[in-house]
Amino acid sequence: MLFRPCGQHRHEAAVDMRGIGAGVADIMRGWYPDRQDVRNDRVIKTVIDVNSSIRLDDGQHYNLRAYMAAQVKEWLTGASIPHDQDLRTDLTALRYGFRAGELLLESKDDAKRRGIKSPDRFDSLALTFAVPPAPAVVDTPPPFVSYQPHAPGTGL
Repeated sequence: MLFRPCGQHRHEAAVDMRGIGAGVADIMRGWYPDRQDVRNDRVIKTVIDVNSSIRLDDGQHYNLRAYMAAQVKEWLTGASIPHDQDLRTDLTALRYGFRAGELLLESKDDAKRRGIKSPDRFDSLALTFAVPPAPAVVDTPPPFVSYQPHAPGTGL
């Protein structure tokens, strides 16, 4: 499932490298190689490796996963999403708490012990907030402007 805000298109995919994600990322890199931004002479990563358990030091979110969940919550206040019961379940199933005063989501192992399946659709949506969007990329040089002869009799 793709979440594409109206009028926007993401040119990269964030993949959580924990668990089977590393293998998935390798396969995706074979399908979607990095792109060259010819105007800015830089390489744009198409597949971005993410470690959602990385500890943050922003004073609000214990780790990247908690940050992404907070971003999803904020985004959903004005978003329109497809009617998807699995996504709805994923969005409401996980518990949260605080560690050292910072937001922390329930671990997947703890959720599994409560009988909750892995929140795959929530994870997919949350990963769209893992990295800022890449700037617009120009994949090819600007088109060649062909010579247009001047109007007859102008002397130019």
